[in-house]
Amino acid sequence: MLKSPPEVCIESTSQCNARCTMCPRENMRRPKATMDFDLFKRIVDQCVELNTRCIKLHNYGEPFLLPSIDKYISYIGEKSRGSIKILLVTNGVLLDDQWADFLINQRVHQVNISIDGATKETYEQIRKNCEFDQVVNNTLNLIQRKKERKAKLPRIVVEFIRMTENEHEIPAFKKMWERLADQVVITNYTTRAGALKGEENGRGRARIPCFRLWKQLVICSDGEAALCCADWDCEISLGNLNYQSLNEVWNASRINKIRKFHLQKTPAKIPICSRCNPEQWDSTPTWWFK
Repeated sequence: MLKSPPEVCIESTSQCNARCTMCPRENMRRPKATMDFDLFKRIVDQCVELNTRCIKLHNYGEPFLLPSIDKYISYIGEKSRGSIKILLVTNGVLLDDQWADFLINQRVHQVNISIDGATKETYEQIRKNCEFDQVVNNTLNLIQRKKERKAKLPRIVVEFIRMTENEHEIPAFKKMWERLADQVVITNYTTRAGALKGEENGRGRARIPCFRLWKQLVICSDGEAALCCADWDCEISLGNLNYQSLNEVWNASRINKIRKFHLQKTPAKIPICSRCNPEQWDSTPTWWFK
């Protein structure tokens, strides 16, 4: 797994049209900007060379706020010729007819649409600046267009973050979407390494090495490589893709030192890891570190 990052998360933009209660991005000190296209191309070229399996276009921004996101997505397809799966995460507000057709035409592998409520009242309490009916209609429209064209891709995944405010709506949410979307995913709320209210950390509990240190490299819109997706403000920079290669960053002494702390079950030596509750994450496979 150290030959190359299996998954590279590229933050095409760190700007967002939503103000969500479970996101700390409003407190970011790093730039809220669009990634330079030449930098993006260099990163994609290296992903192809390293046989990276997946590029995820998301981090702490809304991809469809970038008017030229089609150029970014098309470049991945042209360079990889389908060898790299493209995953897109969106709040669905801007997912109109044009973008729905584009995603189908480009055979984007998967689109995750975040809808954290089964009712307008609950959803708009959590996802501020987003309109429930608009997001639901945009999602249904993408599903319908894919069905009409008998397209296999993109896989349409509807996501729901479980919180105190909305967990009572999970049954209704599943009932609504399980018959329509390719997959319904209920994820756990996280404090983003202590940035949000909630249980702060997992002190005193059995810790296993964080799977993400071996699975994913997160690149912020300015080219800095963050420690992980919970490192929303790039508190720990693993390197900078403006003047370093993916391979250099992925195998650098800095990240390997952090991996070593995790293997020794002493992640608390890294401040941001000490604030992260491993039980909040639900994407670690069962086979990892038995």
